[in-house]
Amino acid sequence: MTIKQIIEADEKLRLSYQKQILFDGSPGKPRYEMTFESFLEKESQNLSPELGPRLRADYLGAGPIEKWLHDDSVTEVMINSFKSIWIEVVGNLRLSEETFLSQVNFENFV
Repeated sequence: MTIKQIIEADEKLRLSYQKQILFDGSPGKPRYEMTFESFLEKESQNLSPELGPRLRADYLGAGPIEKWLHDDSVTEVMINSFKSIWIEVVGNLRLSEETFLSQVNFENFV
């Protein structure tokens, strides 16, 4: 799974959710059929086994750092930007291959 595939799925998911918005006749007053969380849960079941959990983590969890929060060997996580995440594992610092999907996803996380 590449970052490009994740971003494409993210964009498709957002557009699909926007189609779920119904208007009650009043200008500028959207009424939502379902919350984004329930929509994401439903739609992510149709995605690949790798992509669904990644998008759920980005929207409902801690994004790309989710897996390290439960890893006892990780002693520190440093996030410099949406593209720069450093992980310290047993005293060894390394740049992660994982990134946030976009600056917007990163800002929403912060």
